[in-house]
Amino acid sequence: MKGRVLGSGSQVTLVITTFDRPDYLEDCLASVKDQTLTGFRLVVLDNASAADYSGALDRFRELPMSYVRNETNIGAAGNIGKAMRRYSDSKYLVVFHDDDMMHPECSNGSSRSSRPIPRSNSCPRSMPNSTTAMRHLEGFGEHPPRH
Repeated sequence: MKGRVLGSGSQVTLVITTFDRPDYLEDCLASVKDQTLTGFRLVVLDNASAADYSGALDRFRELPMSYVRNETNIGAAGNIGKAMRRYSDSKYLVVFHDDDMMHPECSNGSSRSSRPIPRSNSCPRSMPNSTTAMRHLEGFGEHPPRH
C-alpha cells in the first residue's frame, strides 16, 4: 500500500461482505491493496460461507485485515446491517460486496480534495449491481447526497 496516512483522530473502516465467493473476494482485496490511503481498518464479514477463504486471505495478509465469520447465514441485508452497527465507531465507514472493485483513490477521495473521503454513495469503479454505501458517521441518521 502506498499514499498518505490518515491524521490522528481520523478513522476509516472498509467492510467487505462475502458469501461463498473466495475468488471474487481475492479480486476485491487486490483492489483494496492498491488504495492510495493507508491507515484504514479492513474487515471481511463472511456470511457463514461453506467455501474455504484461507487461500484468498493468506495472499493479502499484509493488509490491516480481520476476518469475521457469522455462525449462521443472516442474509445479505442482515450482513450489511451488522457491518453498519458493529463498525459505526469509525468516522468513515465503507461497506461493499466481494464483487466490487475499489478505484485506487476511492478511500482517499479526489486527489484535488482536502477531505479524506467524499460524501458519496459509491466509488467510481463499483460494479453496476453493487449496493456500495459510504456513510459519514457524524450525524448517522443523515443520508449522503445522491449524484
